[in-house]
Amino acid sequence: MKNREQRLRLILFLLLIGIWGALAYRIYTRYFKKKAIDRPLAVASAERFKPDSDPFYELVLNYPNPFEVGLAASAQPPRDTTGQGAKVQAAAPKPAPVPVQFPVLEYKGFVRLRSGRSVALVTLYNQTFNWAIGETRNELRLLQIFPDSIEIGLNGERKMYLKAKQ
Repeated sequence: MKNREQRLRLILFLLLIGIWGALAYRIYTRYFKKKAIDRPLAVASAERFKPDSDPFYELVLNYPNPFEVGLAASAQPPRDTTGQGAKVQAAAPKPAPVPVQFPVLEYKGFVRLRSGRSVALVTLYNQTFNWAIGETRNELRLLQIFPDSIEIGLNGERKMYLKAKQ
């Protein structure tokens, strides 16, 4: 009888220590441990922001001064503001590139598989399907999955789709 009571006391004591330990761990992680962000909200690549060697636009300095009284109403030719005495002519505009038309697409969320891969739940043309990173559907390629958005590529262009509010 005495041996049974000692075992029961030992089990209850270990259970009590386990509960207090779990409580202390929860308090410690809540106030003292820093949380790491799982994934970035946006990724900026240096390649996107490199200036082109042949820019699409150039600064033209032959415009009239809008603050001079009566100059805007007169038909005077624009002044040379370069200080070099040479005529500055506007560069011939290059033809605008044809904009890429992205379809209407609804991002519902993502699921993390046991293998560690993430799969986005996407509705396209009234069909909901799972879409993994790197897969192509209707010429659209899924580039990245974030908790609040996905990045889609089409013909070299990229577009972010935010998560649909439910």
